[in-house]
Amino acid sequence: MGRVKKIAMLAGLAASSCLAASSCQEPPKSGQMDLAVRSLVDLHAWDPSTEGQGQASYDTVMGWGKEAWPILIAHVADESPTLLYDRVFDITVTLGDVCFYLLLKQMGLPWTDFLEDGARVPSLLPNRIFCIRWVEPSLVSRKRVQAHLLRLLPPPE
Repeated sequence: MGRVKKIAMLAGLAASSCLAASSCQEPPKSGQMDLAVRSLVDLHAWDPSTEGQGQASYDTVMGWGKEAWPILIAHVADESPTLLYDRVFDITVTLGDVCFYLLLKQMGLPWTDFLEDGARVPSLLPNRIFCIRWVEPSLVSRKRVQAHLLRLLPPPE
């Protein structure tokens, strides 16, 4: 094989290696976080003391801590149902409810800070995730809570 052909072949291999490497890059972390938060709809069990621990989406989102707050806030208004269902009281928890609950927990905020925004988390049931209520039409209250939470975010670094 001639020298020119070898150089052309090596250049082609190098170019294809670069293309293969670039096409296999990990998605941006914000995309991974959004996917993990969206997958909270698959939560199927919630214990009053251990919450959703042991379920991949819960453990992943909780592991990110503050980094996931903007994504969680973005989903507070999401009324997609989760698999969390209380048969006795006929309550299905939404993705937005889970996000709001996790934000309260991670940010160390009492739910009473959101009374004026239309959120309620009374302790009627031992499992608080099933107690989240929205005073006005749900989306109106959820949007106000979202705006309130956004104002509480620390400035980006």
